[in-house]
Amino acid sequence: MWKLNSPTVDTVEQDLLGAVTYKIERPAIYEPTRQELNAVNTLYRAYDANQGRPIERLKGTELGDEFREVIKNAYGEIQENGRLKDLRDRLKLAPAHCPLCGFGPIQDLDHHLPKSIYKPLAIYPRNLVPSCTTCNKKKYTVAADEPTKQFLHVYLESLPDEVFFFADVAIDPASGALKVFFRIEKSASMSDEMEQRLRFQIDRLDLNSRYSKEINTYLSSLETALEDAFGKENNIDKLKDFILRSCNSSERKFGKNDWRTALLSGLAMCDEFLNGGFRRAIGTPNIGA
Repeated sequence: MWKLNSPTVDTVEQDLLGAVTYKIERPAIYEPTRQELNAVNTLYRAYDANQGRPIERLKGTELGDEFREVIKNAYGEIQENGRLKDLRDRLKLAPAHCPLCGFGPIQDLDHHLPKSIYKPLAIYPRNLVPSCTTCNKKKYTVAADEPTKQFLHVYLESLPDEVFFFADVAIDPASGALKVFFRIEKSASMSDEMEQRLRFQIDRLDLNSRYSKEINTYLSSLETALEDAFGKENNIDKLKDFILRSCNSSERKFGKNDWRTALLSGLAMCDEFLNGGFRRAIGTPNIGA
């Protein structure tokens, strides 16, 4: 969740040429000049330097309407049977889960900056984020001028190496259901803008609601281990120790700001959960906070 390794861009010019100039069985769609190719490469470098922020320059108006439209339409070649299928496969196979939510299966390639506006970036690998369909639809064409309403770039932006994602956990006294609320807490090295952008991203993707099912599934997989730790002696300390060790393991596997890591940390601080409340909570729908 939050961050992916940036894809290589060694073949971006060859990919572009392959998508717009094919001559097998039909005439070339468009044959860009060396000057036009240089202009696209310069635009790509500007995108990287600006960490994918939506600035006017990235619309590439100097390329002309025809060439920009051709590049936008070339995204069709990234589909299943397109000539850039290998690029699609490389991008989609890189992460195990959607980097926007941290659990969804990779189904789509989301344009970080929408191709409808930033046409020259339609097939640029670093503008194509592997994502689940739900996140892709909920994010849909976010490219706001206001910085605090822009998504973080999963390839190009660095996040603080500190914990900033937390889960507040409680047990509903009436139903016994878990009440979990995920939130951003500004870390020492985090800017005000980044804090607001992270909060905007959580709200826009409706993550607190969507995590409900994942929490129940995840905790159900730990049910036997939780019972064994608690034991017949109702050993709260042993149960807490197991949860904290699981939290450390999650941090090593998924990162310190993964939703599972945040959840386990929150559970370790929930007295009701530790004092046998987990027995009612597991399998009971999470009702949120």
